[in-house]
Amino acid sequence: MPNEGKKGSIEVGRRLKQRRKVLKWTQQKVADDLGISTSHYIAVENGRRDFSKDLLIRMSNLFEVSTDYLLLGKINTGNSSDDMIKAINELSDQERYHAHEIMRHFLEAMKMKNSE
Repeated sequence: MPNEGKKGSIEVGRRLKQRRKVLKWTQQKVADDLGISTSHYIAVENGRRDFSKDLLIRMSNLFEVSTDYLLLGKINTGNSSDDMIKAINELSDQERYHAHEIMRHFLEAMKMKNSE
C-alpha cells in the first residue's frame, strides 16, 4: 500500500518499531507471526518497502493498535470518558486512591509543562 510517500512509510515504520520494542518482540518473531520473511518486515519497519492493505490489517491486529494509529499516529480512544469512569468504578477503594494520585501527579506535570 503506498503510504503517502517516503515520509509516510518512515513514520509507519517508526510506530511499528516503537510498538515492537514496547512488547519486547524481535523482528523475527513479528515476521513469523505475520507470515512474511524477516527481511520483508525489516524493510517495512525501516520505511524502505510499502505494504498491502492485508498486511496493514495483520500488523494492526498483531500489535493491537488501529490502522489509523499505524498510518496516521492517531489514537482512537472512542468515548474515553465513559470507559474511564467504568474502569474507575470497578476498582477497589485502594486502587481508586492510587489511580487518583497518579492522575493528580499527571495533571500537575501537564500544568507545569504548559506553563513553560
